[in-house]
Amino acid sequence: MARKFSELYNKLPPATRVSAYKAEMALEDLRRERHLTQVDLARNLGINQGAVSKIEKRGDMHVGTLRKHIEAMGGSLQLRAVFPDGEIPLRLRGDRAAYCVRKTQAIVPPARRKATIPAPRRKRA
Repeated sequence: MARKFSELYNKLPPATRVSAYKAEMALEDLRRERHLTQVDLARNLGINQGAVSKIEKRGDMHVGTLRKHIEAMGGSLQLRAVFPDGEIPLRLRGDRAAYCVRKTQAIVPPARRKATIPAPRRKRA
């Protein structure tokens, strides 16, 4: 006889239920789990509520957008590459943690490059 998923799920110990449920979540579900509305998140991000809705519906987005979204919820984004023989944490260029040498030192941003404007080309006679 077939059983409903909810019956099986409810028989699991509470700790197992929570860890299994939270193993993977969509951004919208994560926001709700953090007890935030789209308006709250929009205020934290400095955008309007409609933009938050669009971000949550996207199937593909920039890592920077995802990072800002997670940080606005009070978390931090960690990336890792998973291979058959192991996994490696990734650090992206511009990642604030990349410039922190020791825990006791302040985070120092990279030196800003001055933008150079190319000289106008001269017309040949």
